[in-house]
Amino acid sequence: MTGRLRGQRALAWFDPDLPEILTVTDMHRKNAFCIHRSQEVPAMDAPQEILERELARNEEHQKYAKTRYRILKANSVHLYRPNFVSANAAELGRAIESSKVEAKKESQMQARARKSFGKLGAVMPSRARVETIEAADELSKMLNQKDDE
Repeated sequence: MTGRLRGQRALAWFDPDLPEILTVTDMHRKNAFCIHRSQEVPAMDAPQEILERELARNEEHQKYAKTRYRILKANSVHLYRPNFVSANAAELGRAIESSKVEAKKESQMQARARKSFGKLGAVMPSRARVETIEAADELSKMLNQKDDE
């Protein structure tokens, strides 16, 4: 009941003869309802019934906000602004991507060279060129064919 009043002004009617119950109305003194006073719950070794009762009261207070959020979320349309990138940033992105592609090709070529030279039992040059790698592949194939005969 109290959750729907969040952010609003209300009148609280305190009865000194019955301090455990509070009556609440709107500012026009209408729509009255009563709520029970919260009981302090010990931080350690709280009795189960007190803990459950106070958690239920807290849940009742939060229920309105949760329901409202679900309704608003379901009915809302999320319009996201697309990213606008400057021409310089776009050009930089393209340059980075092409560098990545080239670096990947180079890495694959060097891995192929290590494999080819390893089969031959030869020492690989520090930066093997494509022609050198192809030659090592051919030599390896020729030696394998000779071994098979």
